Amino acid sequence: MLDINVKKLKKNAFRVTKKRGLTASRIRVPGGHLNVKYFDIIKNIADNYGNGTIHMTVLQGLEIPDIKWKTCQKLMNFCSQ
Repeated sequence: MLDINVKKLKKNAFRVTKKRGLTASRIRVPGGHLNVKYFDIIKNIADNYGNGTIHMTVLQGLEIPDIKWKTCQKLMNFCSQ
């Protein structure tokens, strides 16, 4: 059993998924506009932490699926730089 603080996870833009041991990161895209300089960063995160894909959501956002629980803290530190 994994000891996970779901409240902290959601606060940091992750969501709980049905796949055991995996989460997804949500990226807000206000108004559907995203500066192109962020594309390489998002691609890097998807390739190195997720499954190499990015989903577009119906709420004008992006989601990186299949991020391992173990790497969430590392990813949160990476994103806060």
